[in-house]
Amino acid sequence: MHFINNTTYNKQSLNALNQLANKTVDPMKKIGQRLLCIVVGAASLYYGYHLQNTTEESSLFATAALLYGTLFLLIGVFWVRFQNYTSMRMLTKGVKDCRYDFSDAGFASEHAIAQSNFQYRNIYAISQNELYIALFLDNKHGIIIDKNGFLEGTSDDFIEFLEEKTELTTTSVK
Repeated sequence: MHFINNTTYNKQSLNALNQLANKTVDPMKKIGQRLLCIVVGAASLYYGYHLQNTTEESSLFATAALLYGTLFLLIGVFWVRFQNYTSMRMLTKGVKDCRYDFSDAGFASEHAIAQSNFQYRNIYAISQNELYIALFLDNKHGIIIDKNGFLEGTSDDFIEFLEEKTELTTTSVK
């Protein structure tokens, strides 16, 4: 079997990759990170407020604690937006349009900057939603495949092919 796919990395596809990662690859870790931000933010706000009200003059530590507390609390509360924002910021400009070539021997990704080759044994997890398929290489790195971007093959046949090659089960996320 042979599959060729063109995928554009944009806000929608990166949001889908983050959503699929949060629901598929170690979801408790993501909840823990978010909760840690909220707890650190709340503790810093409390500490800053306490320092500000117990000393006669405003201290640099109180101001810093209030600032960092606010920042951590906002990141924790708006975790998904923060993830999506940082994903877009980290996206290298030449990587926006990516072509994937899947064959029996392995798969390759090609974009304006470079070409990379992968083996199916490197895939850690597979998940999908209505529009995208995500291939996770570990719990921090993933590849997003646009289901409507197949030039050769279909997304349903591709999922079947991947499950056979990787011996993994695809997780479907709503």
